[in-house]
Amino acid sequence: MTDWVHLWIRKADNDMKTGRDELSTEHPATDTICFHMQQCVEKYLKVFLVKNEQDFRKTHDIAELIELCKTKDQSFDQLYDLNADALTP
Repeated sequence: MTDWVHLWIRKADNDMKTGRDELSTEHPATDTICFHMQQCVEKYLKVFLVKNEQDFRKTHDIAELIELCKTKDQSFDQLYDLNADALTP
């Protein structure tokens, strides 16, 4: 399980790097940036759930994952203030 969690963290970090790097270009591909940011957030949320032994179904729905994370830590509610759930569509 630990290797799997570290792999997801590395992949999430790479998604963030890809999104940031593309954002800094003269003509950023915003669809690509949004895709990688959604993937980054999704992976980090799933890592939190796994580390906290919270089961979840196969989903890409950020709001659903936030709600599950909130069962372990209410501070995840702040992600709604950042519109993290808007990354799903």
